[in-house]
Amino acid sequence: MSVKNTEKEKQEEAHNSQKDNEKWGFIASHFSFLFSLFILYFLFHLVEYYKFLENPNNFIDDVLILTSYDGYFYAKGAKEFAENMQTNKPLLSILGGMLNILIGEKLTLTWSSVVFSSTFGVVLYYLIFLSLQNLKILRINQILAFFGAILGVFSPHFFQRNIVGYFDTDMLILTMPLLSIIFLWQYLLKGDKKYIALFGLFGVLSVEWHNGIQNILLASFVLYSIYSIITKQIKLEVLSVFLIVLSPSLYSLIAIAILLIIPKNKIVLFVISIIYAYYFGVFNPLISQINAYIFGEIQHSIGFKYASVVNAILETTPLSLGELMERSGGIIAFCFGIFGFCVFGGIFAYKYKGFAPLYVMLIPFLILGISSLEFGVRFSMFLSHIVAFGFVLFALGVLYFSQRTKLVLFVFISYFAIFFATLNYKIPQPILEAKEIKSIQKLNLTKNDIAFSWWDYGYAISYFSNATTLLDGGRHAGIINYPLAEILLSTNENLAYNLSIKIAESMREIPKKEWNFIFESMLDNKNPLDYINSLKVSKIQAHKQNGSVFWILPYRIIPLLANINTFRNINPKTGEMLRKNRIFVFDDKQSNNQTIKFGNYNITIDDEYKNSNLVQWLIFGNNPTMELVLKNDKIVVYKVI
Repeated sequence: MSVKNTEKEKQEEAHNSQKDNEKWGFIASHFSFLFSLFILYFLFHLVEYYKFLENPNNFIDDVLILTSYDGYFYAKGAKEFAENMQTNKPLLSILGGMLNILIGEKLTLTWSSVVFSSTFGVVLYYLIFLSLQNLKILRINQILAFFGAILGVFSPHFFQRNIVGYFDTDMLILTMPLLSIIFLWQYLLKGDKKYIALFGLFGVLSVEWHNGIQNILLASFVLYSIYSIITKQIKLEVLSVFLIVLSPSLYSLIAIAILLIIPKNKIVLFVISIIYAYYFGVFNPLISQINAYIFGEIQHSIGFKYASVVNAILETTPLSLGELMERSGGIIAFCFGIFGFCVFGGIFAYKYKGFAPLYVMLIPFLILGISSLEFGVRFSMFLSHIVAFGFVLFALGVLYFSQRTKLVLFVFISYFAIFFATLNYKIPQPILEAKEIKSIQKLNLTKNDIAFSWWDYGYAISYFSNATTLLDGGRHAGIINYPLAEILLSTNENLAYNLSIKIAESMREIPKKEWNFIFESMLDNKNPLDYINSLKVSKIQAHKQNGSVFWILPYRIIPLLANINTFRNINPKTGEMLRKNRIFVFDDKQSNNQTIKFGNYNITIDDEYKNSNLVQWLIFGNNPTMELVLKNDKIVVYKVI
């Protein structure tokens, strides 16, 4: 009897050992795929870094100058966090501050975008693999997940927004919400509380990382709620945690912990979660986005209409279908990916009920990505994982209906060779050059000084000079842009001086959080055009201030003349355009235009704009009301007072 038991134990031990070996082999194969993905991703970025190295003007103090206009906002916050542990900063600034302490500013600002954006590939691999495991159609899930992840991270609209030096929220803007949705899906499949806790954690972090993510998760919540009602699979604990995740509050993690730990009546806690979500403004981010993209012309305005920023900046410029396809990795990837997600994904969601909740919660990403055709290029990135996942689903669908595994797999892998051979992306360049930055640093400005410039350079000027700026990437609504555009493009010298003084004085009198209303606070119940005209007559007497006021103008601002003009060329009372003629005209035969020599270029420009303050200050050095304090071939700086 004992001999038989011993033999049985040996067989069980051998069987368990074999299972352990298979398990570790399985994990090792996962690791090898993910390691290969990271190395390939890193090498591509390294090539781009060496291209930046070819031009010394791309670096300041051996640090790559950031390529994101908003990057220096987060970089300044990271510097302040590292210096004095200020916690009232965005999550990216806190993360950057920690990395500054651990590895230094040079590596943080240059490489953190690459390292952290690589997590998108890991999450996408995880998403595709788990989905294929759930569908139980193939045994080559790891291979398909690997190639799907490659398609996602190398899609141009994702890759070029996470290049070296692109220190922005894009590095985790897909990783965190996708991870939260995956954990929620796993909870729905397995019922393990750790998954809903992880969903709550990453959901809250997603919303804190970028408040725009709240709108995606809100749409996922609505679709999931509809799906659960139709299928009669309502889980109140899921809806309760979802509502708390959607509420932008620092107390959300505590609320979720209480919800999951304390014994509860699900209906009572669901009602409490509704009250909590309403109190903390669950719809506030959605309302702000609607105001920005649909009613942008009256944003931050009480009684007048100003030009919307939505169609005046590249990121919110509508895409053509061809451009969207190109940014998605080409026409083949886009068409097969969208078809695969919409058609085969829908079929699999119908046939495999376990897959359906995940599919439903991913639909908002598809809608947001397609909306880039109307609302701008910035949203196309949200198609990265949809196209990649859809491409895999397309291959899976063909295999499901044809059973020709080897042929489809060969074609699938062959396509990726074509994908890399034809990969085309445009890398954003540093927003300023080293010479421009060194010129700004030579001014030795302090936080008591005010530096005016166009919004593109606001964050960088503030970072490198410590001066206070009005316009930047976070504050350039029509009403804020209007007075600055009026100063730059008016032909009246007194207006430029007087309005600069008035705005500077108001900036010192009004709390910074109210600067969005600074222009209307100056009007004293006057029509904006009447107020502007009142400042054209003669120079006003400036009050004594603790600090000076400057205009900092890089020469690279000249091509932005037409953009600046959109904010000035409007009647604030009616919202109608004042003039319909163009600023730049490339036909020098027209009598009312003149050609200006600017560097190595001849610019044919409308007569009125030739006499504008901006052109006179930059090209002709003609500014009788202000003091020229710096001028070289890259930048001009005038001191107002």
